[in-house]
Amino acid sequence: MFVLTAVGALMGELFFPKGFLPAGGAPNTRAVLVLRRALPAVAFVYIVATVLYLSFGPLGKWRVAPVLLAVPVALSLGRTSILRAEFPSDRARSIALFLLAALPPFAYGHGVLKANALLSGDAYLYVSSEVSGHAMEPETSSANRPRYIGRAGEQYFLYIPAKKSVLVLAASEPKPLELHPREPATGQMPTGTVAKPASVRASARPER
Repeated sequence: MFVLTAVGALMGELFFPKGFLPAGGAPNTRAVLVLRRALPAVAFVYIVATVLYLSFGPLGKWRVAPVLLAVPVALSLGRTSILRAEFPSDRARSIALFLLAALPPFAYGHGVLKANALLSGDAYLYVSSEVSGHAMEPETSSANRPRYIGRAGEQYFLYIPAKKSVLVLAASEPKPLELHPREPATGQMPTGTVAKPASVRASARPER
């Protein structure tokens, strides 16, 4: 999705190299004057609509919200001297500013969507191998097996559906994790993705 946004920014600069309403482009035409006078009102409506959409929109808003947030931020940064020395070309600088403004909300939105898919059971990687510190019967279904969240530093994080808790593993002992997708795209079970060695370092509250 971020790649498509980058391509869109590049195409926008190619089609409008001097901006949508360039300062020196036919300034006396009636259409341009009307558009220039309407810009403050359009900007106000845009900001209000974006805030309302972020506050009350569905979860899928994070597929488009990063672009909505990046546009005003990039335009504001364009009036400053940020990255002017690094990018002498106004085109290249505009694209760089837009991508920098869009990257943080894209990263956040991607995390929100991935977390929701994992918690809801729509898409995730589950652990098919034994996990130290977590008892699990061999016939346990994939829906009830630990789900791989990700890695941060030297720690791995697994979500335990039965307890709705998180198990934290440390990469310190040769105990590999065998991961499988919930629904393989090809219809066949792959050999599994093996994470780097991991062992229990800390866990959620013990079972009672």
